[in-house]
Amino acid sequence: MRKLLFLFILIYNFCSSQQRNQPVEIKTSSDYTHTTGVIFPKEWNGFKRDRLVSYDSKNYNIGATYYFKANKKVTNISIYIYPTEVSNENLRDQFLSFKEVVNRNATNHPEISPEFIKLKSEKVIVNGLKSYFDYNIIVPDFMKGQKDQNNKSLFSVYDCGKWNVKFRISVENGDFERVKQLENAVMTSFEPIKIAEKYQIESGKNAKILISKTAQRDSLMLKSTIEEAEAKKEWLNVNKSVEELSAGFSDFEIESYVSAI
Repeated sequence: MRKLLFLFILIYNFCSSQQRNQPVEIKTSSDYTHTTGVIFPKEWNGFKRDRLVSYDSKNYNIGATYYFKANKKVTNISIYIYPTEVSNENLRDQFLSFKEVVNRNATNHPEISPEFIKLKSEKVIVNGLKSYFDYNIIVPDFMKGQKDQNNKSLFSVYDCGKWNVKFRISVENGDFERVKQLENAVMTSFEPIKIAEKYQIESGKNAKILISKTAQRDSLMLKSTIEEAEAKKEWLNVNKSVEELSAGFSDFEIESYVSAI
């Protein structure tokens, strides 16, 4: 597999905040408003907010979990909003990291294949990745000590300008129709596209190119890598609309790689 030799990146200091050594639970019995204006309600569509967690010192990186139990079956929904380091590898890296965690924890072998998404408004075009999959895990059980819980699950992540939005949904012994119903409700309530409209990024023309240490050690590789990166950067600016580059500049199209050869 070809190793990554370069990365396009835009860095924003507006949301810089020190990461916590350990996540901290935010203690509040009321609705919580994130710095983006997104509200994490105490209750949502019959779901109770089970946890609200901060991963950094300024509470920019936030995750909330909502919980519903009926007929001894559990449904969990997790919503995360956090600052992004805008790069052409951002969505890909996050998807692969999630896939690695799931495969490590699952008792089955989940088939997690990315589905490419575009959300459109008059102002922005938001790119995202998502996957529906079966996810079986071991959970505590009052009678048996532990049991194998079978879930229908969703993972999705979106480039929303200077922020990322991530959703996880797991329905115990459910079906994918129920997962999709919940996904639609979550998207309507938390509106990733509205975040992207509010926190647009600069044009990809201002992107910096970071070269890997592997390429830096080889003068011939360095020259070809820089040329490839510049060609790819030019392709993005020529072939992507301002609306799409304003929300992020993921380069999933094979044409961007072909143009750089």
